[in-house]
Amino acid sequence: MQNTIQQEKKSREETEEAILEMLRIMITRMKSDIENERKERETTEETLLSLLEDSCNKLNASSQI
Repeated sequence: MQNTIQQEKKSREETEEAILEMLRIMITRMKSDIENERKERETTEETLLSLLEDSCNKLNASSQI
């Protein structure tokens, strides 16, 4: 009986460790995905801002003529 209890306890502990490791991996991947999305968003924002500035400059230049 004691042997069975010890085996069940060991099995549960191993399962918990495996689940924790899977969660760590998933968290790492999610953080990486979030960082990549943030960088992509920032790049897009910079491009859009640059286009907006160019358009405003062209409008200002054409209105001064």
